[in-house]
Amino acid sequence: MSDNIYAGASVQVYPQDAPLSHPHACVNGFLDYVAKFNTINFHAKDDDVREWRYDKEYDNWQDRLGMDSVKVFYHYAHSTTMDDGVFLTAMGRTWDDTIYAWSDRMSFGDQRLRYLFLHGCESLRMHDGHSPFRTWHTPNLGARMLFGFDSLTFDTDQQGTRFFKEWNTGKSFSQAWQDAALSIFHNDHRVSSAACGATDREAQDRLWNERLFFGEPVSDNWYWWRWAGQVPIEVDLGLHVPRRPRALRLSRRRADADTAAELAERFGLRAVLAEPASPTAEEYSAPVEFEPRLVMHPDGAYHVFYAEPDRTADSIAPQEVRDIADRAVRQLDLGHDLALAGMSATFHGGGSRDGDEVAASVAEYTLHYRQVHDGVAAVAGGDGQLSVTLDPAGRLCSISDTTVPIAGADETRPPSGDDFDAMAALDAATSARAECLRDGARSSVVPDSLEVGYRFDRDAAIVVARQAVEITSGDRFRIRDVVEITA
Repeated sequence: MSDNIYAGASVQVYPQDAPLSHPHACVNGFLDYVAKFNTINFHAKDDDVREWRYDKEYDNWQDRLGMDSVKVFYHYAHSTTMDDGVFLTAMGRTWDDTIYAWSDRMSFGDQRLRYLFLHGCESLRMHDGHSPFRTWHTPNLGARMLFGFDSLTFDTDQQGTRFFKEWNTGKSFSQAWQDAALSIFHNDHRVSSAACGATDREAQDRLWNERLFFGEPVSDNWYWWRWAGQVPIEVDLGLHVPRRPRALRLSRRRADADTAAELAERFGLRAVLAEPASPTAEEYSAPVEFEPRLVMHPDGAYHVFYAEPDRTADSIAPQEVRDIADRAVRQLDLGHDLALAGMSATFHGGGSRDGDEVAASVAEYTLHYRQVHDGVAAVAGGDGQLSVTLDPAGRLCSISDTTVPIAGADETRPPSGDDFDAMAALDAATSARAECLRDGARSSVVPDSLEVGYRFDRDAAIVVARQAVEITSGDRFRIRDVVEITA
């Protein structure tokens, strides 16, 4: 018997378009978490993902098999939003003479769907004349929130799992979605979300605060949206490949109540251990008021929550924000070196059916730092990261720390007498990746995406070299991937 709460769809193998590597694992990560609490209706994969699951006539087929048969639907495939504002996503097999699902053939929320996750490129656009209202106000007949990307995104298997890791700290859905994406990549990667309501205040409250999956439909008279984008700022992480790379032995923090309490005492906060909980609401409950706290994860990472951002405050200059964050990081005295890797800002705005438009403004800034050992920084996406979030006025709001104490270092391989050319090896791997594409797809290196640094994995960290590639599939779709080699 299906609970009619959760379902997903993922496409890796396409009849026409370039294959992807990680959609199945990413959707599994999302569904595996909620399956601890509820039965999953379905996870359709590859050629089982057909347009009828999204079509307004069949999206509740047999009361359990379409996107509108569940409260929460997670979709991961090639996608884009076209110039006319219509969302388009590729299917794994043709149905009714189409191999795409189009938003202008959808009509959801009139049955069960309340939360739609669209993990794909340009799935929730907010630039160049686009907005969530423009694309979704016609097909949406009751959904409360939508999640996606305002730009090209990366083919990753981590978003679904990291979403719930962030949510378990007490964050709202939109904050968890954004922070999960930024913890993987924060450059050239605009993550977005939107909420609906009868008034602008209701939509904003839902966007910033909703953190349980409710079943009641809501008015979409107003949409309020947010996205995070890169702020240009000078950084210098270096591209040095050590002549004799070493593997770092890591000494992770114990993730117990005593360790959490000791850390929390340093910050003058209450300690909380993150534990799995059901995100499904049995009935409406009032939002929990913000409480300063330190939340520790089972892997030893922790989040510090000082205050809610004042999103109405006037914004100070980005350099002033950086100076404040740098001072805060120095005062942490974590015991290892850190280097600034980038800066992102969260923007928000809204619009209504009556033609009201609210221009975008800054809601918060986040500075991204990386752990450094012997002059070599951690690469993005794994542990060894520190992020500091401030509101527009520069008030410190939260810190996320996934840095790991280093116990020692060992040579990664015996000397061979030959120098290893890591850059040549990376170029060869990039060429091999391009050669795997079928006819009609092509690959190009993303400018300024080269990284050399430590990739943290469980109890060790090794030096890798990697770069992003952009894969163009046919005339419609693009997505980014990462090619990596061990240095």
